[in-house]
Amino acid sequence: MREPLDARTSLPTGAVAILFTDIEGSTALWEHDRTQMSQALRAHDVFARTSVESHRGTVVKMTGDGMHAVFDDSLDALAATVDLQLALADPIRTSGVALRVRCGLHAGMVERRDNDYFGSSVNRAARIMSAAHGGQVLISQAMVDSVREGLPAAFSLRDLGRVRLKDLSTPEHVYQVVHVDLRTEFPALRSLEATPNNLPQQATSFIGREKELAELKRLLPKTRLLTLTGSGGCGKTRLSLQVAADSLERFPDGVWLVELAPLADPTLVAQTVAGVLGLKEALDNPSVRTLTAHLKDQRLLLLLDNCEHLLDGCAALADTLLRQCPQVTMLASSREALRIGGEQAYRVPSLSLPDPKQADTAAAVMLFEAVQLFSARGQLARLDFQITDQNAASLASICRRLDGIPLAIELAAARVRSLSIEEIDRKLDQRFLLLTGGARTALPRQQTLRAALEWSHALLTDAEQSVFRRLSVFAGGFPLELAQEVASDEAIDKWQALDHLAALVDKSLVVVDTGDPPRYRMLETSRVYAMEQLVVVGERDRIASRHAHGFAALFEAAWAERWTARSADDSFARLKPELDNLRTALDWSSRNDPELEIGLAGAAAWLWLGSGLDAEGIAACERAISHLSTKTAPTIEARLLSELAQLGWYMLPLERALQALERAIALYREANDSVGLYLALARKAGFLASCGDIERARRALVEMEGLETGNWPLRLRLERLIAKTRVVVFAGTSEEFQAAHEERYHLASVLGSERDQLLARGNLVLWKVGIGQLEEAIRDGRLLVDQFRQHGIAGAYLGYLLSHVAMALALSGRLREALPLLREAAPALRAGAMVWRLLDLFALIALLRGRKDDAARLFGAGAAIFKRIGRKREIVLDRLHDVVSDQLRDAHAPEALAHLLRESEAMSEGEAVVAALHELASGD
Repeated sequence: MREPLDARTSLPTGAVAILFTDIEGSTALWEHDRTQMSQALRAHDVFARTSVESHRGTVVKMTGDGMHAVFDDSLDALAATVDLQLALADPIRTSGVALRVRCGLHAGMVERRDNDYFGSSVNRAARIMSAAHGGQVLISQAMVDSVREGLPAAFSLRDLGRVRLKDLSTPEHVYQVVHVDLRTEFPALRSLEATPNNLPQQATSFIGREKELAELKRLLPKTRLLTLTGSGGCGKTRLSLQVAADSLERFPDGVWLVELAPLADPTLVAQTVAGVLGLKEALDNPSVRTLTAHLKDQRLLLLLDNCEHLLDGCAALADTLLRQCPQVTMLASSREALRIGGEQAYRVPSLSLPDPKQADTAAAVMLFEAVQLFSARGQLARLDFQITDQNAASLASICRRLDGIPLAIELAAARVRSLSIEEIDRKLDQRFLLLTGGARTALPRQQTLRAALEWSHALLTDAEQSVFRRLSVFAGGFPLELAQEVASDEAIDKWQALDHLAALVDKSLVVVDTGDPPRYRMLETSRVYAMEQLVVVGERDRIASRHAHGFAALFEAAWAERWTARSADDSFARLKPELDNLRTALDWSSRNDPELEIGLAGAAAWLWLGSGLDAEGIAACERAISHLSTKTAPTIEARLLSELAQLGWYMLPLERALQALERAIALYREANDSVGLYLALARKAGFLASCGDIERARRALVEMEGLETGNWPLRLRLERLIAKTRVVVFAGTSEEFQAAHEERYHLASVLGSERDQLLARGNLVLWKVGIGQLEEAIRDGRLLVDQFRQHGIAGAYLGYLLSHVAMALALSGRLREALPLLREAAPALRAGAMVWRLLDLFALIALLRGRKDDAARLFGAGAAIFKRIGRKREIVLDRLHDVVSDQLRDAHAPEALAHLLRESEAMSEGEAVVAALHELASGD
């Protein structure tokens, strides 16, 4: 006999029997006597767990006043359920409260995620339970098939026929479990047929939306008009149908769907509703009066589906029914709200999407609704379709590029009949050609993605269409001010552009992301369509130019503000969301306005640097430099060259960086630009120190100090102190470093720049490693890593800090603790071309693992690269170098070590990096 399963560690997977239970009328029982009900529920929970676990089942979770359990064996599930009903049959055992529990059982495949179960089989079991009455046990045909041969003599099954469950999908053949000691007679099942309705049966299962369903079912009893709004294809209709099906019991006079999509005349809305309800209009009694007379005392739910093209007619009818029919509730779906008194609007979001920052494995992506929908519809298109670790990344990309829009995902999933997931992802650039072929019985606009967008576009006014098209030039969202700038012209002023933007938000074609200030964005599919329209009307270049000039002005203003503001944190936070717009503006200006590109690249360089995108910034600056001409203003050219050197601290060859800085310094001197000169000297001091020319580096710092005046901005003074600490880490004493650090940190504190304070403390951690204060470095460094993450400091900054905490751990012999930090740092180190600087650390790791020859090769390669490029090690790396050198001499005979070092001298930087990362990837 098997032992009971532990729900936390041994949840069964695959084909299982699923049990859902619920206490009928629990709300009334709680209101009658909370104390007594609380005692009764505790007894119920004990009986429920005992019944399940004594029959080798697992309680997945207690669900309020019920339970969800699973079993490997269907007969065990059946026996446990009957035992639970028998245990609850005597009210004395439940503190005098008669608990009538309804139970539903189904057998099928399940998906396990985070100690819970998901999938259509789970949903079906819950729906079967909801059709039961208190004391009744219902089971599916699948359960009957699995228990029929072994059914105990005390049990029998009563065939209740096929019933439509509230999932609106395929009907279920349901049976009642009959036992000699249990009640056998019950009213008709709580199926869709139990309440008058015209809800259509759906051919496919309802996927996800648990949060939205819960919110809407909470809102529906509190309002008379609940309007679901959202973009075309976002699933408003399907969600409203599911909410209605789940709410049948609240409306004894029926739930009625009124499909308004085919209607063109708003004056016919009332007549259409009357027709659905079977009411005939008399010549002397118009439809509205006929309706209100019929519905005056009716308690029913009206589903007004697709109201967006009939807003006036729908609003007028809804307002009349709200005032004259007090028990009528309306659930509407529309691209925009009806905007009448008493309306509760609810924007339907897109399906949840995989996080692009997380690994895309099959198990990870299946946690998200968009992927679950694609999987379910893909299996309908091709029986052998499945999500694997190999196609998971492409599938996640598809869902993200389609913004989690259900219609788009269903159309894409249909393509698995003939295309692989990877091919679908590649072809999404032509999404309006690819995403066609919806169900022939669907409305025309639901058969292709283009048709859905054309429907929405056609409902806009001419001015709204103009603004919609123009906003497509923005990438990744946009601020309000620039939206007004780009969308306005001689026919649409900025205030009108604001009104039209608000209308597009109302019509679900533009999304508002909450924040301070808020940002706006278009869903990518809408943006692609709008850009097509922009090209059709011949406005693309004109609007793209306006977009590029707008962002150039934004970055120029931020550049000037950066040196005069007390803190650059706010400016950086404001610009960071504009990275995609920066790329778009640079791409256009590179081809059409090189002078604009040159200015924009120089002004935006600090955004790349702060975002850890040094390589991208260097490439953009080098491309802009290739477009320099006699038209370029000297200070604009100088800034671009100076910022290129700043971005290339680790990545640029030393000669290239110094050449750029010398040219920038000369241009700044000619233009008498003291601020630009000051910044270029700061960068030069750092580069000179890194190649061992400490005397010239110190002279650059002295010249910087001489440029400072009484009203010199504090933010600029901080640049000199940062440069000073850079110089000291190559050739300073502890006293000199401590003084420089304290001065830098104090000024960052005065400025109120948390970012600069954190970066200063990071430099202190590096110094502590260099002077051997390893325990302090480990403690302070780990705390600082968390603070870097909280403050959004990423890329090279975070990677370098992680590597030095790992270095302190490795020097302390704590290799197992060091490796995870270094592996996390590796992508940033590689992107920032910093791996070669840490070859001594990788050599130490090899030594600690006993691979002394590999250690010698890595050590020798690092020494050769430093010598070849003329760079000097910082003090922290000097200490590491000495430690590894001593250990290698202890581990090798002198001749053998000399041979290995000579052998490694020929390794290129790329080969050395590959060897280092191979060492890192090896087992602990």
